[in-house]
Amino acid sequence: MNNTYIFLRHGETIKDPAVHPKEWKLTPKALTVINEYLNLDIFKQVNFIYSSTENKSIATLKPIANFLSKKIIEVENFVEIGRSPKFLSDEEFLVQKKRQLTEFQVEVDGGESAEHALNRFKEGIGQIEKYYNNKVVLIGSHGTVLSLYFANILNKMDQAYERWGKLPFCAYGVIRDGRVEKDII
Repeated sequence: MNNTYIFLRHGETIKDPAVHPKEWKLTPKALTVINEYLNLDIFKQVNFIYSSTENKSIATLKPIANFLSKKIIEVENFVEIGRSPKFLSDEEFLVQKKRQLTEFQVEVDGGESAEHALNRFKEGIGQIEKYYNNKVVLIGSHGTVLSLYFANILNKMDQAYERWGKLPFCAYGVIRDGRVEKDII
């Protein structure tokens, strides 16, 4: 890696059982946190902004993109791990998440395996690496894939579930020249 990457988890969402999680809206608190990031030097240095194609990631990045007068490039590689559209209770969600982040090759509830999601995410980073050199790239994504990606880089895959549990909404991590400069948790 020869670029600096800022990875940003989407903001907290309003859970709506009537729509797929991909379409959930952000809470007002999420927008407050994102607006605070506009004061941080690292965010002011961003050259390019990439996002998952999911609404909550795009909405999280919009204030930053507007502030910097940058467009958001939507990339399917950065979506959350594939999941069932069925609304899950908090308990069901935690059981599903634990399986996804401990049984990496299993497609939980008809979704995508963690192994596949991680490889898809890494492929997206690899594509960006081909286009830019010594740039600052902001990537908006989701908790599970970001937990997997940072656990992989830090050689802590056995801690992926625990790390995910510590990952707040709007968390960001920085990877410069292939090394974790700021962990996402």
